[in-house]
Amino acid sequence: MGKISVKSIIYFIIPFFFILKGCMSEAEEYFKLGLEKFHEADYWGAINYFNKSIELDSLYADSYMYAGKAQKELNFLRSANENYSKALIYDPEKSDALLDRGMINLTLKNYDQAVEDFTRVIELDPGRIQAFLGRAYIYDIKEKYEEAIYDYSSALLLDPSNEKAFFNRAMAKSKIWDREGAIGDFLKVTTINPLNEEAYFHIGNEYFTAENYKEAILFFSVAVDVGKDFLDALYMRAEAKRKLKLVKDAVNDYSIIVNKDSTYVDAFMSRGEIKTELKDYKGALIDFSAVIKVQPENGKAYVLRGETYIKLKNKKNACRDFSKAGDLGYFAAYEKIRKYCR
Repeated sequence: MGKISVKSIIYFIIPFFFILKGCMSEAEEYFKLGLEKFHEADYWGAINYFNKSIELDSLYADSYMYAGKAQKELNFLRSANENYSKALIYDPEKSDALLDRGMINLTLKNYDQAVEDFTRVIELDPGRIQAFLGRAYIYDIKEKYEEAIYDYSSALLLDPSNEKAFFNRAMAKSKIWDREGAIGDFLKVTTINPLNEEAYFHIGNEYFTAENYKEAILFFSVAVDVGKDFLDALYMRAEAKRKLKLVKDAVNDYSIIVNKDSTYVDAFMSRGEIKTELKDYKGALIDFSAVIKVQPENGKAYVLRGETYIKLKNKKNACRDFSKAGDLGYFAAYEKIRKYCR
């Protein structure tokens, strides 16, 4: 066999080069058409063009990434994840693909993979606040509160007025019993957004836990004023008033709650207990019955109603309720049965 000349090789390579270049150019054109469709929110059309681009150039990382973005918009999360992963094979430092894949992994509860993605984004581009927030959220779920606080703090260095970061950092601080730190962050939330009723509510909770009921009432009241139908804040205000023996005020709050929501069993239960203390046994009976109507397996409600029947000298109904509570596994009922029903 004769030797192949350099000239022959060149004649072979040059046409191949132009063919390859032509395919790459056409792939880029399809990619641009896909981008146009994507920005018009025609995600199916965009996917069609991105796929054509990939057929012509299987190494085109941007086509995989934007196909993933379009699929993400259509909520095809697993398919989107696959395309982000392919994009990262051909361009491992494409932080947009890493961030989007991290968000999808978070949604799919692939938490370890999401943390890896967010961590890699932070290494490549420390200015991506969503990576810090996403990783912090996962640390919260995993009860790694110190790590979560660090990431929320890093996010706040990038955006000192980020309401979500302050709020979530406050929640994390609360879980490690840093009450002062939590209250400070919640107050910053209210400075950024004076209409954030949840922040006032949680400040009230911090003071309630610290048994500072007067301060708790102040913040629960603000939460009630800001969030007109914020029944949980109204309930906690009533509980704080009850702790301070402001019984009539507490009953008034409980009454507002049950008038707005006839299924709010905690308010019925607490109001029934206060009515029992005030010897309004018929009123208490109505409240405990309301609890049982909503939660027919609430053993405590049967016991409390049974005790109310005893006060009303209706032993038969009382023993029936104690027996029902016992059947439900509420063991305190057996003491009542021994005391009243033999």
